Amino acid sequence: MDSNYTHVKTLPPAPRTVRGKPCHMSLHPNGTKLLYCNGSCVFIRDVSDPTDCDVYSQHSKDTTAAVYSPNGNFIASGDTSGKIRIWDAINKEHVLKYEYELLAGPVRDISWSEDNQRLAVCGEGRGQTAKVIMVDSGNTVGNLNGATRACGTIAYSPKKPFGIVLGSEDFTTYFFQGPPFKMNAQYHEHGNFVNCIQYAPDGMKFVTGGADCRMFVHDAEKGILISELSEMTGRIHKGGVYGCSWSPDSKHLLTCSADKTCKIWVMDEKYYASNKEAVVFTMGTELGDMQLNCLWAGTTLLSLSLNGNINYLDADNPTKPKRVVQGHIKSIVTSCLSSDKSFLFTASFDGLVFQWNLQTHEGVMVTGAGHTNQVQNMCRSGDMIVTCGMDDTVRWISVKEKKYVEGKVIKLQAQPQQIAAGENNLFVVACTDGHLVVIKDEKVVQILKMKYEPTSVDVCSALGKVAVGTKNSKVLIFDLNIQGENVVLNASDIVPTNGDVTDIKFSPDKTLLGMCTGKKQVKVVETTNYDMEKINQASHAVRVNAIAWTPNSRHITSAGVDGAVFTYSVETGEKVVTMHGAHARSIDVTTLQWKSDNELMTMGRQDCCTRIWKINSFE
Repeated sequence: MDSNYTHVKTLPPAPRTVRGKPCHMSLHPNGTKLLYCNGSCVFIRDVSDPTDCDVYSQHSKDTTAAVYSPNGNFIASGDTSGKIRIWDAINKEHVLKYEYELLAGPVRDISWSEDNQRLAVCGEGRGQTAKVIMVDSGNTVGNLNGATRACGTIAYSPKKPFGIVLGSEDFTTYFFQGPPFKMNAQYHEHGNFVNCIQYAPDGMKFVTGGADCRMFVHDAEKGILISELSEMTGRIHKGGVYGCSWSPDSKHLLTCSADKTCKIWVMDEKYYASNKEAVVFTMGTELGDMQLNCLWAGTTLLSLSLNGNINYLDADNPTKPKRVVQGHIKSIVTSCLSSDKSFLFTASFDGLVFQWNLQTHEGVMVTGAGHTNQVQNMCRSGDMIVTCGMDDTVRWISVKEKKYVEGKVIKLQAQPQQIAAGENNLFVVACTDGHLVVIKDEKVVQILKMKYEPTSVDVCSALGKVAVGTKNSKVLIFDLNIQGENVVLNASDIVPTNGDVTDIKFSPDKTLLGMCTGKKQVKVVETTNYDMEKINQASHAVRVNAIAWTPNSRHITSAGVDGAVFTYSVETGEKVVTMHGAHARSIDVTTLQWKSDNELMTMGRQDCCTRIWKINSFE
């Protein structure tokens, strides 16, 4: 890494969830670390302090599952291409040890042998949907054939005699013994997809849970059925069972379901036929409260909601979690800092906005009636964050209440691209169809029909100027005239660029105007003379997504689809900080913010997270 900058913190996303499917999560053998996937990355978070996060970003395709080896030294992760990567879990570099292409489709689950020497993998693919291999060679150790459809769960027994249990979407559970492994039995107990299989830590039993709301307990050595859990009712939940996890002492089992509950069951021999669970956790009533996985991490109980919330369950108060960890599920597309720069707001293409406390690094989802589609852009205005979205509306967020202001919505005639705030409750919105919309005191006061379609906009009330970037390789400068309640924009200057303008920003000291284009260009001109160029660079390999100024106006930073982040000096016009692959080589940076003159925040598309950097050379 370049000595000019240091990675300080990652504000991670939530696990990538899909309705109707279990979402893979796993734990370090000692229960202190949580593993999950989002985009092309694997995230490693501390269970006791979830703001402590590490990221593995070397997969080229979306990751689907990740599991620690029993000794905790390695992690095996799989992706949608059917590839397995086995990498070092101890050092920050996460050096790759082995890579194997095992399936013709996405990997869905992974399980290690207790001696760290073998790996069982299942998923989707033509013909073969499960394999067991030697870790150090990739050679198969027997045959896991038999399933006629995709397999979503697999478990390797923790004790001899070794067995592997495979759950399939053909409603069947397959029991193999070895090595070399061969099928010993098939069980047709479930009436729907088999979603989860877990061996007890003592190696005496294993359980299978399915979308038919039922769970069965089997003997681990011979595979024979012992009993159905809650046999009197025929089901343990009112919805499909998506996850289960044993307590470390093998005496209790935690289950979760689409019925928006988690349950603890006492797993002694006298309890299998009981119709009574020990504890029921009620997680809510909304669609997003469906539970897609659960984990028993030492004395901590975790569950995952469809909306991405990681819930810390409280057995003493089952109706309310001790803690809820939130984050984006989808790509971040825009961002904005609060006026005092203590909070960062990020928005994703699913229409959700999160507020991040930059002291504690914890994120909270903004509540209230928000956008129904992608949030296109945000700007700050006093103690408000103003947003525009693909639902053709402008909305206001209260920074203090972390909530959309009720009833404060402006409907636009065209889709907004960017919004900029001036003084005295003035906003200018660049819209498709050549519309430039002026809003004053929460009312549309002017709609300017332009010859060129606007793509970006910024306002400088101190100069009385509005800068509008267009698709036609031009930045148009307007004089801003406020006459009582009326606002009039008059064209005054044109700044040429080499392509469609993707972002535009006045410097904090109002002396400079920065702009970037879809054809690699980053350009800075003086506001007293728009012909006077201070910077004109084309360092990016492809489209530049966004620019941001340092508070002292001495540097401007650009972020691109190529994943690079470059910082330029206004004084010299040259690059002074180069960050290739700020998030990863395959992850483009969509937006960025300067918190101070040496603290930079970048937001990635595919990894859905924010990274905080310290620029050492600016101290």
